Amino acid sequence: MRPSEAYGWIAHWLIAEHPCPPPPDCDWNLVMAAASHHLVTPALAFRLQGQERVPQETADYLDAVLYLNRERNAQLADGLALVCDWFAQAGLDPLLIKGASLVASGCLPDPGVRMMGDLDVVLPDEAQLQAARALMEQRGFRFAPAPRRPSHQLGMATHDELALGVELHRRMISPAYAHALGEPDIWARSECVPLGSCMVRVPMAQHRMAIAIAHGQMHDRGHVFGHIGLRSLQDIGLHLRLPDGESAYRAAIDDLLSRDQQVFAPAGPMVDWARGPPGAMPPALRGALDDRWARWRKAGMRLAQTLPAFFRLSAAQQREALQPQRWRDRMGYHFRRW
Repeated sequence: MRPSEAYGWIAHWLIAEHPCPPPPDCDWNLVMAAASHHLVTPALAFRLQGQERVPQETADYLDAVLYLNRERNAQLADGLALVCDWFAQAGLDPLLIKGASLVASGCLPDPGVRMMGDLDVVLPDEAQLQAARALMEQRGFRFAPAPRRPSHQLGMATHDELALGVELHRRMISPAYAHALGEPDIWARSECVPLGSCMVRVPMAQHRMAIAIAHGQMHDRGHVFGHIGLRSLQDIGLHLRLPDGESAYRAAIDDLLSRDQQVFAPAGPMVDWARGPPGAMPPALRGALDDRWARWRKAGMRLAQTLPAFFRLSAAQQREALQPQRWRDRMGYHFRRW
């Protein structure tokens, strides 16, 4: 099984309404590596439940990942409700996006199906953004240093006792890609849903899919590599299985294409291809995926060569080595991409 074939099967399992069983010659090591890289292992576990062709050892691993992520997401949901309640009491009006919006909107078929590293919250203006930051700092959150260049978000806010990470946004996407999303329209057509003891704003289903696709194609450079990320496909699949999900998806694609034809051109055909029975992958897509996998492996080898030398340093030397922001950014990049 080629890496591109593993991608193709995972994409099909994530998004198809009635997914096919795994092929008899499935390379499960390769499938697990690809799913882990794209952070879709819990979703894969949920979609493959009850499939007889999944080896027992693999099924046990998938069940464990889904269980652990379910526990983690319950903690994140409680923390999200708490933070939104603070904001409501302070008169702030946030909009939840990405994973946070999926939790609040109730569209997850299982609480553990979506892997989330943090919670993304957008504030309508700079005054509310800074008020939210001050409030969170009063409640024990610590903010990472702000990005060195003008950004659409503040540094990550973390809370040790809540084991929670929150990113406060002034925009839904980087200013360089602002043309890709009609943010005023997303705000105007957002929905208020109950979360804990308060009401919160989430984008409507069409816009939740548009945000997922835009982040995958632009921030994660899917348009450069000629494919759409598996996490974006996962979020699309979650919405397609909702009532009126098909019409919301078509509206999202049409809107994105009207804003940037070149960047979003691969998204629609790839989704349609993944929804059908697994078959021949377009040659250009197969070559792009195999080439990118080779680069992931090289990045992993560089990381493996770097870490032993780092851990041989004394504690003081490690702290000194971690000071340059560029070094932290480079290591973080390899961890995320490998």
